[in-house]
Amino acid sequence: MKTRFGIDLGTTYSAISWYDWANTCVELVDLDSADGLNTLRSAVYYEPGGGIVVGPAAHNAAKDQPDRVITGAKRGMGEAWQTQEIDGKQYSAEEVSCEILKTLAQDTKPFAGVVEDVVITVPAFFGDNQKEATLRAGELAGLNVLALLEEPHAAVLAFAIDRIEQVQDRHLLVYDLGGGTFDVALVRGALEEVEVAEGPSGASTRRVGLELKTVCCDGARELGGLDWDKRLAELVRQKVLAETQHDPRADPMDAAVLLDNCEKAKRDLGKLNSVEVVADLQRHRATVTRAEFEESCADLLDETRQLLENVLTIAEEDHAIPRDEIDVILCGGSTRMPMVQDMVRAVMGKDGLEFKNPELMVATGAAYAAHLYGASAVPGEGGPDEVGEEDRDVKTTDRSTGEKVEVTMGGGGLVRSFCKPVGVQSAAIDERGNLMRDENGEVAWVNSVLIPGGGDFGEESAREDTWETSEDGMTEIPVTLWEGDDTDLSKCRRLATVTISQLPPDRPAGQQVRIRLWYDSNGIIKGEATDLATETRVEIDIDRSKPLD
Repeated sequence: MKTRFGIDLGTTYSAISWYDWANTCVELVDLDSADGLNTLRSAVYYEPGGGIVVGPAAHNAAKDQPDRVITGAKRGMGEAWQTQEIDGKQYSAEEVSCEILKTLAQDTKPFAGVVEDVVITVPAFFGDNQKEATLRAGELAGLNVLALLEEPHAAVLAFAIDRIEQVQDRHLLVYDLGGGTFDVALVRGALEEVEVAEGPSGASTRRVGLELKTVCCDGARELGGLDWDKRLAELVRQKVLAETQHDPRADPMDAAVLLDNCEKAKRDLGKLNSVEVVADLQRHRATVTRAEFEESCADLLDETRQLLENVLTIAEEDHAIPRDEIDVILCGGSTRMPMVQDMVRAVMGKDGLEFKNPELMVATGAAYAAHLYGASAVPGEGGPDEVGEEDRDVKTTDRSTGEKVEVTMGGGGLVRSFCKPVGVQSAAIDERGNLMRDENGEVAWVNSVLIPGGGDFGEESAREDTWETSEDGMTEIPVTLWEGDDTDLSKCRRLATVTISQLPPDRPAGQQVRIRLWYDSNGIIKGEATDLATETRVEIDIDRSKPLD
């Protein structure tokens, strides 16, 4: 059986995993991480001699050569983001992420063979550009990306297979606070009884179909544990500066030491009431209490609370799901902070459901998804391979009942929804139907939502619009797509330029073209266009290469 792999491509740590069908468990490669987990530091060091080092060694090199070490590239995915110049070259987020993916694949080879087919996880709040960039990073690394899977959905899949009886007719809310991104997703679970099989010893094994349906989601692309680290670093900096008049951030090497030590101190503050932090290479130090740290990060925590409350409000008002019928799963290493757990408990009125390791939930779910791919666990573009669906079941023991269970994907499979609405830039029209202009006499432009947020991935959610030529003889129609639901373009993000081409020449203005746009199974915008006068399909190009606003 050909092995497929799941990859959690993280802001601060990454991991690779696979479902070992012989031992019926998920295996994660031991990547020699600094904290002993099966994770790889998402740090890339470009050596002076041209070599590239990824992982803990790269992270440690930042203390000596910070201008050659790149971290946090995930936050730049799909943006006009580049590294500082290194030996005369700048690198995009996709190129940096490519090195991380290549290292994960190389480190896996001695344990599980060549890595080719993979499912890569992404934040649920990643938009079209970010997902397209993640696919490119995988392709640059020489991987066959079967599908992209949102991190909260991977987490729910991991929990569901671990505690299958706790999924039936349940609403599971994933609060996913990772190193660099934050997601909240509400998912409804259901089980479809398939059959009960008896083994040689007479013991029975249930075979069930698992269905997971996204209800709603929200999140922030640049909110995660890294921001807590920076707040702690600023707190230490202020204390050292007041006592010694030395600024630990003035020197890049000192700044790297400070941030690294604050990341470790943040973890210690989860168990201790105070910690002493070494601030720089001169070993200046400061003591910080948990209360001081929590006060400095109160606004960050409140931002996650607002997003959590927003999802709960949508669930109740739009889907009639009251808060007390929702169970919460804490996912991501940053949820180990007591302040996070206390806040979620206060909002939900209950503790979160337990999982053995919140840091590895996403990687575990990615492994299950990759293995189940032939059974439509992740409805991607590639489709099932030569392995039959029955061979892609996951054999597990329900932790809550001790029962042996074989899990396949039910008829609904894993149905995911997109968070991001998509709008079309159009001329503003007043109540009388007149063209509106700005203070300079130029045409006023607004964002007109074409694809509302909350729809399911797939062409079934396609939306149509009609565009027309504005001048005689036009053979192309260019239109800008925006991400967001506000009419004010300044409050939206430029997504792409869509160009309709190959229109018949020598026609008067006002020729109409019907376009259809939808999110595909990976959450990437696709489209088609038809010239209405001739009822023929015409070329449509979606260009994401221009910098985002």
